[in-house]
Amino acid sequence: MTSSGRSGLEAVVSAGYQLAAWAGGILAEAENPAGERIAIGSADMALLLVSLAICGWLVWKIRHNHPPLAYEGRRPVPWNGRDVTVAFVALYGSMIVFQGLLLNAYGVHLDAEPGLPDAVKPALLVAQSVAEVLVMVLTIALLARHRGAGPADFGLTRGHTRHDVAAGVIGFLFVLAPVSILYVMLKPEELHPLVELVQRRPAQLWLIGFCAVVVAPLVEEFFFRVLLQGWLERWERDRQHAAHVQPALPTGLVPILISAFFFAAMHAEQWPAPVPLFFLALVMGYLYHQTHRLLPSLVVHVCLNGATFLNLWLAAGGPERK
Repeated sequence: MTSSGRSGLEAVVSAGYQLAAWAGGILAEAENPAGERIAIGSADMALLLVSLAICGWLVWKIRHNHPPLAYEGRRPVPWNGRDVTVAFVALYGSMIVFQGLLLNAYGVHLDAEPGLPDAVKPALLVAQSVAEVLVMVLTIALLARHRGAGPADFGLTRGHTRHDVAAGVIGFLFVLAPVSILYVMLKPEELHPLVELVQRRPAQLWLIGFCAVVVAPLVEEFFFRVLLQGWLERWERDRQHAAHVQPALPTGLVPILISAFFFAAMHAEQWPAPVPLFFLALVMGYLYHQTHRLLPSLVVHVCLNGATFLNLWLAAGGPERK
């Protein structure tokens, strides 16, 4: 290796070390909303270093005009904006109805003081998950019947599983450090509702975990990436063809930004979570735009939620908990 090559490598290593030290310092000083210091274990720090290394590698590829992921085109989705609007209204409307029926069965009012009983909250989470899955299945069935949508339109194609899982894992490692650092720097004043629920109802950790790690990512990726972003890509394409002009922004950027904005806005009650979640949604939107398959972004989402619940499980006693 030449002296210039060695000096360049040394500069990269030095910069990476300083960045890792800075990030580690931020996380080491992290406190939860109760003002308690958050313990950062060696495994967490190892993941942080891997995440920062992945970030550096992907930035290097981009700076050298190497796309992190090859673009794979497909036909425009057959659904339209009205279909998307109806699906989202049905999604949130069904959750309200299911939760209302459940609260009525328990004899509890939503505005009850000092709040909903802890025993009701897991049932509410399950009711919400059931409503989400039912609307998702119904949406797929109706779009297949009335719009001629097939598996590829829904991001379900065979023969790419290993590639998509690898892309999703790399995407997860890429977002892990930035999302964690952003969240800690913003210093949330309240615990995430699911974190608080797990702490109060540790015996139901696996039920809560299944809803948050499996159901929520699947439903959210379907609605925000496949349904919304898929239609926005069709809308963008139609506008470009009608105007006969070269787009000012890279193709696909606007759909990614819009779907990421609505994804983050959906979590507005959990402020400041929408800020790091917007960055997360940009990465998941990019993965979907490049592959037009559900699995890569779903793997990112499942891994991130799964890592959170793994930490909660360990904090609750892990394998030693009876």
